Amino acid sequence: MVNPPRSLSGRRYLFAAVLTLLIFSLGLMLGLVIEGKRVAFIHEKTSEQNLDFSSLQLQYEYINQLSREKNCPALAKNFDENVNVLEDTRERLESYRDQSSVNKAEFELIRRDYTIAQFNYWLFAKKYKSLCNANITTILFFYDDDDKCGECSNQGYVLSYLKNVFGDQLLNFAIYGKYDAEPMVGIIKTTYEVNEYPTLVIEDETFVGFMSADGLKEQICEVINNTHEACSS
Repeated sequence: MVNPPRSLSGRRYLFAAVLTLLIFSLGLMLGLVIEGKRVAFIHEKTSEQNLDFSSLQLQYEYINQLSREKNCPALAKNFDENVNVLEDTRERLESYRDQSSVNKAEFELIRRDYTIAQFNYWLFAKKYKSLCNANITTILFFYDDDDKCGECSNQGYVLSYLKNVFGDQLLNFAIYGKYDAEPMVGIIKTTYEVNEYPTLVIEDETFVGFMSADGLKEQICEVINNTHEACSS
């Protein structure tokens, strides 16, 4: 009378174990598929971004060699659009990196490519400003991890706020200061004597420590010669 219930109970446990393993396997497979799609999407965006930058370089050389400054408005339009693509890629990259559980090495490679792209756009912006007399301000924002830099997140919020205020006249490039995988980070840090975080490089001047919205706005307005309506408020 006792053996049949035990046998039945054993089969139930076995069935439950198999069902649990199946559900776990399906969940893992689904996670891998989603992760693969995320990586593929970022790779696609990275390739598109590189092509966009190559196009910008070609346009710059065209204007530079032929001294066709009348083409600067077209160059400015394309530059603004591609900087917006760069920012959109950054937001997706950070979101996917924070949520990912596998392919960390893959994400780090993409992160390096994005870091290089930021320096490319920053250098291009400097050339564009010189050639076309563009009324823009470029800022390199060097930051560290939140647990090591209490003011870095606040500085990021201030920069985002001012970006919304000044729009295309302000170009922010956020650089992780401890990112040793890309040598260019170290070169720029040495050039501008970046040793603490947060540090801002506004045009070619270095500002160490947190800058308030008012203080930073003052610096931006000085660079753009008070041509934005926010400078009068």
